[in-house]
Amino acid sequence: MELFHGLAALFSGSSREFPPTLSTRARVKGRALIKRFYALNGISIVFLMENILILYAIANAVSDPLIAALSSFVHLTMPFMIVGKHLVSKIGGARTWALGWFLRYVFASFLIVAPMAAPYVPQA
Repeated sequence: MELFHGLAALFSGSSREFPPTLSTRARVKGRALIKRFYALNGISIVFLMENILILYAIANAVSDPLIAALSSFVHLTMPFMIVGKHLVSKIGGARTWALGWFLRYVFASFLIVAPMAAPYVPQA
């Protein structure tokens, strides 16, 4: 309940500022909340990303070997957690997070070309 009051104060436009330092209790609570967020976010990503790709592939009559390759993409990215851990120690968490989101959207932007390239790529 305390969290909802904090969010309400944050979005109500009040001029309350964050304290310059956090108490030990506030840091422990913040860590617990961010771990809970990471767990729920990870679960939702596993359920949504992989299943939506597979269902989309099945709906478009993609071959079974290609569906297997699509479903392995999520698991093939797991070694990048080691890279991320190394980057956090080198450049910090916020910059690593920003770099990850930037690269995600750069590579996802290649999908913009897919509808334009579809007539020129054989479907067999």
